[in-house]
Amino acid sequence: MIKCKEVETKRDFAAFLELPYSIYKGNTFWVPPLRKEAKSIILNNPFFNHAEYKLFICYENNIPKGRIGAIIDFNFIEKVKKPIGQLGFFECFNVKNIANTLFEVAIEFLVKKGVKKILAPLNPSTNYECGLLIHGFNLSPSFMMPYNPPYYREFFEDFGFKKEKDLYAYSAKIPSFIPEKFKKLKDYAESKNRNITIRSLNMRRLNEDLRKIMEIYNSAWSDNWGFVPITWEEMKFLASKFKSIAEEKLVLFAERNTEIVGFLMCLPNYNKILKKFNGSISIIKLIKYLFLKRKIDEIRLLTMGIKSSYRNRGIDILLYYEGLKNAIDLGFKKVEFSWILEDNVKMLKAVKLLKGEISKIYRIYKFEI
Repeated sequence: MIKCKEVETKRDFAAFLELPYSIYKGNTFWVPPLRKEAKSIILNNPFFNHAEYKLFICYENNIPKGRIGAIIDFNFIEKVKKPIGQLGFFECFNVKNIANTLFEVAIEFLVKKGVKKILAPLNPSTNYECGLLIHGFNLSPSFMMPYNPPYYREFFEDFGFKKEKDLYAYSAKIPSFIPEKFKKLKDYAESKNRNITIRSLNMRRLNEDLRKIMEIYNSAWSDNWGFVPITWEEMKFLASKFKSIAEEKLVLFAERNTEIVGFLMCLPNYNKILKKFNGSISIIKLIKYLFLKRKIDEIRLLTMGIKSSYRNRGIDILLYYEGLKNAIDLGFKKVEFSWILEDNVKMLKAVKLLKGEISKIYRIYKFEI
């Protein structure tokens, strides 16, 4: 017997959080999130200061079998001027009836709130993990990227969800030296930007730098599909997740005098370590983490942004060059560019400089009422 209900009790919420660990048990590609972090994304996330949500969980014979979240982001609605909602945090055993039931109850909630179009999956927005993996199931995700079984695609598409946008992840080997072509591009860009300097993140002035990142990010991405401005509270929340693991030389700023006009952000792929911890940390695991940290040889390029008045001047080349040089110096061997919109021509050109190849594809679906 299938029973789907709103998550209201502590027991239901605990079952909601624990469900993925049952679904992916034995899956060698899935990376178990730390339970504390998975809980925090929902309960402590300032995103929900400007959003409303309901969580639902499905039981079959009193055993948790599926979950979903229905989300209304009022900041996104204000930006696009359309009543659009989101579905997220979807996980389900390979039972289509349960998936259909989850979709039905979540959509019913959103429709009652006046939503006319739904985007999914967003966990809970494009500023966090998002997209359904449709290619690259034999690879583990990079840090802060999602993973799901192949059958999820069938669940979504059979229910009536249609493609809205694909997001690409490109992987490339980091060379042992900078290619001559890249050096020439850098020299040319430098000649056009004599007043621009590149510097690394300074943890001692983190809040000041975060303010600048937020300003540029919200400006540079404002016209991109699916973008919603990030608030200062969200920026601090996200920074708290990675400030202890960030490598200063992989977070770069382009400056004109004291004005930050662009930034590039990479993080070591800590999923290599998280895979070994099964969602929890202990003193012994912490010691192991400190040892394994030195063995991480992959990075993820999360984002890059240039102020609109400084675009098309080659500043992005200067950031890429310095990032590549630092990655080589630090001993990293591989980089994943993720995610990139399928129609982001400029970013795709940059990826080709390092001979990047598509390793994963994530899809955002739409469901129109």
